Amino acid sequence: MRTVLLVEHEDAYRHDALTALERAGFQVIACTTTTEALAVLDDAATSVDVLLSRVRMPAGHPHGLALGRMVRYNRQHQNIRIVLYSVGYDSLPEEDLKTPPGRLLPRPEDAAQLVGVIEEELALDP
Repeated sequence: MRTVLLVEHEDAYRHDALTALERAGFQVIACTTTTEALAVLDDAATSVDVLLSRVRMPAGHPHGLALGRMVRYNRQHQNIRIVLYSVGYDSLPEEDLKTPPGRLLPRPEDAAQLVGVIEEELALDP
């Protein structure tokens, strides 16, 4: 079973995404902040296949792009697929958007669409 680390602070969307992913057969670890996600990733007993994170996070927490970069450049996590989504990019630094650490897309209106995105990312694995 593949594991998705879902990072979303909006309760309703997190619940919908979690439900859709679990129905598709994924194990899901859901976090509300990037800080929580980093704690999960630091647990050596936890194996994550895909990081699925919202870009914007509550004040005081790294944004999803920063989390993605922390994962991408950590040798321990270099095989984790990264999918980031955002409701809007207007307040993000342009430089961050030029070189995202993984797939960057608008937040799907239907959480079930995330299943297709995750399956596409996993199909890219060698």
